[in-house]
Amino acid sequence: MRSSPLPLPPQVRATVESVLGGSAIQEEFAWMSWAGTVWRLTGQAGGTMFVKRAAELAGERDRLAWLAGRWPVPKVAGFFHEFGDDWLVTYAVPGVPMHHTSLGWDPDRVAKTLGEILRGLHSTEAAGCPFGVRKRGNVLVHGDYCLPNVLVQDGKLSGLVDVGQAGL
Repeated sequence: MRSSPLPLPPQVRATVESVLGGSAIQEEFAWMSWAGTVWRLTGQAGGTMFVKRAAELAGERDRLAWLAGRWPVPKVAGFFHEFGDDWLVTYAVPGVPMHHTSLGWDPDRVAKTLGEILRGLHSTEAAGCPFGVRKRGNVLVHGDYCLPNVLVQDGKLSGLVDVGQAGL
């Protein structure tokens, strides 16, 4: 746990605190790249949310809304533009990333499961998808399909994250 709170914009912090039930929140760095940063925030009662900061997250917010009910994606709790960046606040989805050592899966099982999940994603009905170009034969794709972005629970797909490039 951090000794001082993350420097979150007031609206972002208020959203997280209202959902997690107060200011006693465990804050943990989850991921960082040249494009953005993600933090995991967990309340005393155990609820978890993620806060993502990047230059442009409106596309991911919009994709999460469109994908809801089609794929197991995080639900958006808030979206803000502060300090020159976008801030996307989402509820956690169950499961662990497919590269997590707690799974204990051998490489063959990982590869087979990834392929099965991908086949299912590509068979998702994409009628009305506003992202990408609708052409005969196009399928709905994740856009960044990799082990950290595919979550599993009890051996099955439980969540997809980082869907900012999803579309046709």
